Amino acid sequence: MKTYVQWQAENNTQNEFNARSLFDCLYDGLSELTTAIVTKQLPYYMIPERNLMAASGLQAKQQSKWISDITDMMADGPWAILRLPKIR
Repeated sequence: MKTYVQWQAENNTQNEFNARSLFDCLYDGLSELTTAIVTKQLPYYMIPERNLMAASGLQAKQQSKWISDITDMMADGPWAILRLPKIR
């Protein structure tokens, strides 16, 4: 997620980041993370040609579980934040 946040900060103006856009950013981040897991392509922020997923050893079963979990979180919308133990 840190890599995604860095990309978001670079590609959007500061005015686009506010409390009301938090969930939009979270949703976009989860969507991007899903794509990275499906394609096994996640460019490192500092060296974009470096793929952070290349050496992950991600197996199909784990990949499927993560995609399912993320999809469920996205379907929850803003309520997804309540999944975080520190928030509850």
